[in-house]
Amino acid sequence: MAAWVDLATFRAFVGNASTNDDAVLQVAINLACGKVDKLCGPTITTACSEHVKGNGFSLALAYRAASITSLATWPWGEPLDPTIFVAEGQLISRKDGLFIVADLTVGYNAGAATAPDWAIGAACLIGNQYFKSRLRPSLADPSTMAGFLVPNQAKELMEDYLLASAGFA
Repeated sequence: MAAWVDLATFRAFVGNASTNDDAVLQVAINLACGKVDKLCGPTITTACSEHVKGNGFSLALAYRAASITSLATWPWGEPLDPTIFVAEGQLISRKDGLFIVADLTVGYNAGAATAPDWAIGAACLIGNQYFKSRLRPSLADPSTMAGFLVPNQAKELMEDYLLASAGFA
């Protein structure tokens, strides 16, 4: 997935005005945006398609669905009307509350048109952590000795948006 934090925004966040570091700053941005997307799902609108097992009132998706675009039985491919289903977070269910028996192929959009503030903030914190800790450790600056990528501040910004692992396994 492409980075959705602007280089100028990130440079201002880390307090680096030098264009000499643009390459490593861009690596930090790419890594950070990828980490947020991995933990919280696509940030920018992404078309997704997946097979989900039936046998429940709600079925779990890999990501949060912003909208359902298509539905079909799997593996037969019999189309279903997506307007009779509703997406709530990572779950889809029938609006009439009926049990979903069949396995489905679900097409949906995940993410938003623009990156929300919480995602940009988390990515900047993660990118800053990478940018600082990639340097040679310095006893004068404890942040360069960190052995983790996602700082607690970023985790707190993402906590309401974290994906349920393995589709609620």
